[in-house]
Amino acid sequence: MTAQTARLLVDGNGQIIPNQYYDVATNSFKASEGGTGISVGGTEVSSSNPLPVQNANAAPIDRSGSITTGGAAQVAMEDLSTRKAYFFQNISNEIMWGSFTGKAEPNTAGSFPIQPNGIIRSTQVCETTTLSIYGATTGKVFTAWEM
Repeated sequence: MTAQTARLLVDGNGQIIPNQYYDVATNSFKASEGGTGISVGGTEVSSSNPLPVQNANAAPIDRSGSITTGGAAQVAMEDLSTRKAYFFQNISNEIMWGSFTGKAEPNTAGSFPIQPNGIIRSTQVCETTTLSIYGATTGKVFTAWEM
């Protein structure tokens, strides 16, 4: 069995069902007398040594706000190594600028425009660095969530 030809069967808690795998070649689940053949930390995966399963679901944290000082960058979302997803919408009538690689500034390498009613969001890959935003006018609002 190779990783290209097999999928593991998991229970409702995301734990691997020992000695079972899905064989893509035959399109069926099969019993494996020798176990899964996968190890974690040098020990074969079993009910007592399961594969770590990352929960894709996360409770949203509201990071909505407004431009506190027009003409100056501010942090919309701090670094968060556990961030799984984010959503940001410029709900003002002016362009805002964003950056995950440094200080957001208009028309500057590393910054991107967020049009009025424009949205940036993660779908599969998620930045975990700080989201810096820039708005020209104090009080312009945005909606932001991170999970």
